[in-house]
Amino acid sequence: MKRNKWLYLWLLLVGIIYLAPWWRSVYFLWDDIEFLILLKFHLWNTLLLSHEYQFFPIFQIFYWIEIQLFGVNPSLFFLVSVVLHIVNIFLASSLTFRLTKSEFSSVLAAILVSFNKSFFEIIFWPTLQSNLLLTTSSLFAVYLFLKSKNQYNNYDALKLFLIILIGNFLFGFGIAVGFIFTFTALIFFNPGKGRSVLSFLTAAASIIGVIAIISFSTAELRQEGKMPELSFRQLSQIVYFTAVGPSEGIISRFFLPGFVPNIYSLPNILIMILIPGILVIFTGFLVYRFFKKKSWKKSLYPLFMFYSLTVAPYAIAALARSANGAYKALADRYVYYPLFFFVLALIYSLFLFQKLLGIKQRLFHILTVGMTIIIVVGHLVAMNFKVNLLFL
Repeated sequence: MKRNKWLYLWLLLVGIIYLAPWWRSVYFLWDDIEFLILLKFHLWNTLLLSHEYQFFPIFQIFYWIEIQLFGVNPSLFFLVSVVLHIVNIFLASSLTFRLTKSEFSSVLAAILVSFNKSFFEIIFWPTLQSNLLLTTSSLFAVYLFLKSKNQYNNYDALKLFLIILIGNFLFGFGIAVGFIFTFTALIFFNPGKGRSVLSFLTAAASIIGVIAIISFSTAELRQEGKMPELSFRQLSQIVYFTAVGPSEGIISRFFLPGFVPNIYSLPNILIMILIPGILVIFTGFLVYRFFKKKSWKKSLYPLFMFYSLTVAPYAIAALARSANGAYKALADRYVYYPLFFFVLALIYSLFLFQKLLGIKQRLFHILTVGMTIIIVVGHLVAMNFKVNLLFL
């Protein structure tokens, strides 16, 4: 009850901070109006079309329902986005509590995923509710997956299959979830019939999504004459973007609010190398130490899953944009989804670190709270500045 009280108070505060300053200032942006017209008057025709190489019919139905309910009132669309964001914060907190059984860690996770300068596009751009919905479905799928770790059955596998399938048609990143679950189960779970069914159904859900998305997006690429040819140069761009993208888009920006990646600036390059480098060394140390323990699979499988879900969107974005050059795929809208899983990985890593070294709880709390305050305040200032520039 104590955890619920503080968590719900925080969620209420998040809603007030987002809604109070900008409730009457928001308006539709860029392709929102195009989507409004298409879905209001041509819903069934639009469902079978890809948009910017994305095929997301379930999101389009969700957006059409909003249009029927709210008309062209952007404030109500903004309200839905904020509510979805709050739901995602709650799910991230619940996931953390399930793993750590720590009220402190769960509230810390909620705080760290509440505000980020990169959330500007997602929260204030109604068309990007697809990312919010995908994050909701993926967090819920991970929650069920963690629940089924020790006693998974066919019913659990079927629920995961349906949730992953829905996520595939909310936004393209969803196709990675099933494959990651499959690899996690095969590597870390004990052999048995339950694991086989779980692995098969989660992989099948992602394969169905891949086939559907490729089929519909290929038609759009052919129409535009942009069918990709995976040359060595494009493959190297995809690998580079997958490796460097999380460093630029997530890790550096998370720890340094307002940081703008610039490959022509030596200090920026050093930051993009130094901060992720420290994190890699820290994670490697944890993996090395826990790998020696008998319970290493139980301790490390969430870390593998969270980091995989952090990196996967960049690989998918690079592949999707390979026709135009993978380097053009980086944008703030790609940060929201993987940032949630990066924060979960970070909080869980800190929990393992405390557990491994036996750090006193009070000292650990003081250090992590100090870090959290600096990060969150920095992002609030940076985000407020960015949003105010837009609505001037």
